[in-house]
Amino acid sequence: MALTKSQSASAAIRLQILKYFPVDDEQGHVKQELARLFERMVETPEQLEWLVSTLIDQVGTYPGTEQIRAVYCTRYKPLDGIEANLSPEMPLYRTAEECEATEKHRAFIEPSTRREIAGEVSRKPEPDLTAQLASLGINPEAKKMPDAPTGTGPITEDDVRRAKAEYLRSKFELLK
Repeated sequence: MALTKSQSASAAIRLQILKYFPVDDEQGHVKQELARLFERMVETPEQLEWLVSTLIDQVGTYPGTEQIRAVYCTRYKPLDGIEANLSPEMPLYRTAEECEATEKHRAFIEPSTRREIAGEVSRKPEPDLTAQLASLGINPEAKKMPDAPTGTGPITEDDVRRAKAEYLRSKFELLK
């Protein structure tokens, strides 16, 4: 029996339980691409079940697509013919520090923004970067969201609405 799109999507969702599974966006692009990998690589639902169970039960952390392929290739020949092997350069098991470093690398927040949030760099862009952005018609100062309220309580829906309105007003002012 051939693998269906529904089975591939379900398998991708199941892998979210793995530690360090990549952060997904609202549209679920990470899970979609993982499901597409399964559709290209795996021939039967039984093979897919073996792969997902092995990753969950024996690996426990998200190893990346190359290593998922390599695990599959330890038992089955991939449908698309692209084989992979586990090696010292491409290990299946990584230390927690290596996994955390990978997760930070994949985060949607740009590294300079992460440093900015941590207070490690100034909020002003580099002069040469500002010039490059200006040559592309981008004003980095216009992209900033208004500061969050400084109250001691939690942020309310009204605070969010006010911040959005303030942001939109500032964008409208730039268009004038």
